[in-house]
Order: sequence, then C-alpha cells, then structure tokens
Amino acid sequence: MSFDFLTWAFVFVLQAALLGKGMFTLIHLTDLEQDHTNPFDCAVAVNKFVSLEFAVQVILTAVLFLSQKWFSAALHVAILAYLVSVYLKKQVYMDAVDAFKQLKHIKQWRFTVFALYCLSFVFVTYRMVESIIHTVLTPEGRLTAKKLFQEAASSIHGF
Repeated sequence: MSFDFLTWAFVFVLQAALLGKGMFTLIHLTDLEQDHTNPFDCAVAVNKFVSLEFAVQVILTAVLFLSQKWFSAALHVAILAYLVSVYLKKQVYMDAVDAFKQLKHIKQWRFTVFALYCLSFVFVTYRMVESIIHTVLTPEGRLTAKKLFQEAASSIHGF
C-alpha cells in the first residue's frame, strides 16, 4: 500500500470522527430545542467532546502538513482558525444555566462547523478513492489487484 493511501485513510477516519461528533452535538441541541432533554444533560454532552474535537482537528491539520497535502492542509487550517477564533471569544462551551438563551447561537455555530466538516469529508473521500485508483493503476498494483481478485473468486464456493 502506498503512503499516500495510508495518509488519506487515516485522515478519512479522523474526519469521520469529527463528522460524527458534529452530528452528535446537533442531535443534542435539537433535543434541547424540542424539550426532550434538560439543559444540564445537554450542556454536559455537548461540552464533553470540545477539547477532543480541537485535538483531533490539530492532529488532522498536522498530518496533512507533514504529508505535504497543501490544499487540504490549508482547508483545515481555515477550519482550525475558525475554531480558535470561537474559542478565544469564549463561545465554545455551553452554559447549562443560559442554555435556552445560547441555543440559537450555539446551534448556528455548530451547523457552520458541521457544514465545514461535511465539505472536508467529501474532499477527503474523493482524495482517498483517487489514491486507491492510482495505486491500483501502477504495474505492481495491477498484479496485486489481479492476485486479490483471483483469491476472492476462488473462495466463492456457492457460485
């Protein structure tokens, strides 16, 4: 396997985790908006993963820089800059006491971050598939793919 594919696969996993975290947060905020949960539980659930989200975003950006994926790294630097600007304004954490006052603003901020994660996820998925195709299209990749398909075909017993 090529280093390029392994890089994109690792970035794909991290990006999928960020996307899942974003969806988790939006579901909790919607539950609060619809009165399916109380503000304290929602604030605990939303605030629990904020530092982890920042750490994953830093790791993601660093991996892209170290692997010299400049456009992707620039995209993630922009996302990281947005996250840092919100952090510096002290708007990252949700306060359980003022949850309903903050709800509109936090939900808007989380939708923006989720949209950025979706955009990045589509791009990362495209680049990962592209790296798989380029790996298979090399002479060594063709031989490996041929061997893999022959083994797969020989293991199908019922057909």
